Amino acid sequence: YRNALDTATFSIYSELDIKVNNGGNIPKIKNPMFIETLRLFQCVIWFGNRSSNPTDNTNFDLAQQTLPYFTASGGKLLFSTGFPDAITSQGNIVNFAPVDSLTNFQFTTVLTGTQTIIVDQSYPLLEVSTTLDRTRGIKYRAGTPLIYKLPLSAPYDTSQITVAIKDFSINPKVVFLSVPLNRMNGGDAAIRFIRKVLSIDFGL
Repeated sequence: YRNALDTATFSIYSELDIKVNNGGNIPKIKNPMFIETLRLFQCVIWFGNRSSNPTDNTNFDLAQQTLPYFTASGGKLLFSTGFPDAITSQGNIVNFAPVDSLTNFQFTTVLTGTQTIIVDQSYPLLEVSTTLDRTRGIKYRAGTPLIYKLPLSAPYDTSQITVAIKDFSINPKVVFLSVPLNRMNGGDAAIRFIRKVLSIDFGL
């Protein structure tokens, strides 16, 4: 992510790692203090890894309690993450993107070198650079613009699994990926993807 941002265009940014010190950086007062902090920025890139260890996964509770306010006030959001091994309830796992739910089926392994299927040809081809594990697809709301699929099919599916969407075709406020983007950087394509989203989609 730093490699994508360390350019003349995007060189001024701040970082907040909420995983360090056993979560010591997680804000104690979310509304209004953390929400107002987010509103100081034009764009938030929220990313998380994916692992069998719950502490490695994205803090969806914090995201859900704050990001809808940020985007409602005009903020732009690029969100990239894997998902936990088990999701007990999908009712509100994502309320800041046009996600209806996620596939219950998980692809145990997506090998290095696997390339995305580009649905929206304005985006670069992404290639798995570090093996993906337990990948879930996005079940999106009607009319949602799709960006990428993976060439995989769950036992009950007849089409490829969707892993990237946005909320609007033109001037989107939210771009959402159900894979950790840092594992999709074959040929530095993820870096080009981030810069494309920030400069073209978000107009930064």
